[in-house]
Amino acid sequence: MRWVAFAVRWAVWLIASVRWRVRRPPAYVQILLEGPLPELPAPRGPFWRRFVGQPRQLSMRDLTAQLRRLAADRRVQGVVLHVRPVPYSAARVEQLIAVVRELRSAGKRVVCWAPDYSAATYQVACAGDEVLLQPGGHVDGLGLAQQYYFLKDALATVGVEADIVQIAPHKTAGDTLSRATMSPEAREMADWLADGHLAERVAAIAGGRSLTDEAARAVIDASPYTDHEAHQAGVIDGVCNEEELAVRLGGRPARWRAARPRLRVLAPR
Repeated sequence: MRWVAFAVRWAVWLIASVRWRVRRPPAYVQILLEGPLPELPAPRGPFWRRFVGQPRQLSMRDLTAQLRRLAADRRVQGVVLHVRPVPYSAARVEQLIAVVRELRSAGKRVVCWAPDYSAATYQVACAGDEVLLQPGGHVDGLGLAQQYYFLKDALATVGVEADIVQIAPHKTAGDTLSRATMSPEAREMADWLADGHLAERVAAIAGGRSLTDEAARAVIDASPYTDHEAHQAGVIDGVCNEEELAVRLGGRPARWRAARPRLRVLAPR
């Protein structure tokens, strides 16, 4: 049965290959990044839900597959990542930077275009070839802030006290419930983690904008920026609306749903 299924997939691929050879794809494909990007796609759910027009949430696996398919089609010149200012985690930012770099290594131009940039999405945008901002948009503060909560006094107001045994000074997991302020050991670890995250952000901005580490830190320290301030400071490459973006690219980019049937179909493995 396995060989039969593989033969069927190959037959479908051959038919699809003929189709994409006679249908030219767009020069640029636009992909919208507006959600939290879970690692795996959500279950499809009931069969009837496919017919009510409910869009499927984009997952990291879906995005990676889409970008790799675009990278494999030599007729596609580039990709426009329409990025919403989502506060992605540090791990997700690293994954997004990796797929953008993979796309660029395949010879594709990557343009990031956004209504606003958060610190996380700006870090991703710096991995592309061009960073564009919509008129009236802004670049958020690019620095790093962390919050820690200590509930000892709050619990005491309702007569509750946490009974926690700390086995070593740096074992601070229970501090949230047992302390009213941060201990020196917890502050030391928090500073160490923050320094590491900030160093990654500095490296991403410096590498993407061709700056020294000192200049990248200056960019972070001077944030936030309005659209024109960001352009004048070299934080972005331009300010443009949708019509101006099409002129900049030499044509309007197609959305993934419209471009997909005209793209090269990868051979089954």
